[in-house]
Amino acid sequence: MKMPSKAVLITSIELLLIGNVVLFYFGIPAQLIDQGPERGMLTLAFLDVGQGDALFIQTPFGRQVLIDGGPESTVTQSLSEQMPWMDKSLDLIIATHADADHIGGLPQVLMDYKIDTTLQPVTEATTAVYAAWNILKREEGSINLIAYAGQEFILDASTTLEILAPAKGEVGKGNDSSIVAVIRYGKTCAVLTGDADVERESQILLSDYSRDKIDCEILKVGHHGSDTSTSEQFLLAVSPEYSIISSGKNNTYGHPKASILNRLQSSGTQILRTDREGSIVFESDGSNWVRD
Repeated sequence: MKMPSKAVLITSIELLLIGNVVLFYFGIPAQLIDQGPERGMLTLAFLDVGQGDALFIQTPFGRQVLIDGGPESTVTQSLSEQMPWMDKSLDLIIATHADADHIGGLPQVLMDYKIDTTLQPVTEATTAVYAAWNILKREEGSINLIAYAGQEFILDASTTLEILAPAKGEVGKGNDSSIVAVIRYGKTCAVLTGDADVERESQILLSDYSRDKIDCEILKVGHHGSDTSTSEQFLLAVSPEYSIISSGKNNTYGHPKASILNRLQSSGTQILRTDREGSIVFESDGSNWVRD
């Protein structure tokens, strides 16, 4: 897949904090802004990293984001399939929570790539891989931010990432600390759930701010298709055309669960699985999603 070069699109970098709005200003040349949404496509690549999660995002203006890094360092191979071989930088890494199947590969990413900004929740985790992630990101010298509901990250002139969970000041442990977000480009959007469970889904549905934002065409199914996530109410509210499950072949957890597959199938959504199809890539022109 041919990607626009960041060297062409970006001339300067500045991070601005305005209340809950985080604006990444990249000095985009005026002639590119004038072209509007037709300038490029938003790419979502759900990477095949085995029993874990990793999502690569490239915005129409060339911003590059990695959400989670799977369980092992092999995530860098998956990244190399989506990025030009000479491109060794990422604008933003989001660690949705501290479980090893989501951040196990991030230390290697920090060693192999230049990272501008990192984002994560507050958590009680004390694991070795979480400690390694925190040490390496400090050594990286990147900007480190804490995620909380109500933040809006303006990734570029056309694309936003809105945080729906966890709540500000909340200290979580394990899956209950997982970041839930919506990425939006034009009329299209995708709900990205990490390992959020049904209790977190219920909190989002009860929030006037969040509930109105999750009616999207793409759902990253929570917790690899576990029956701890993807309640009927949440699925109805999202009403996705496509539901993506990131899980490993023949995993010992039995993911995705038959009950969740049945629920998804009954909803009429198209189910796509990394354990069967490998990496799953979508592109949006701001009006429609197409499978790459």
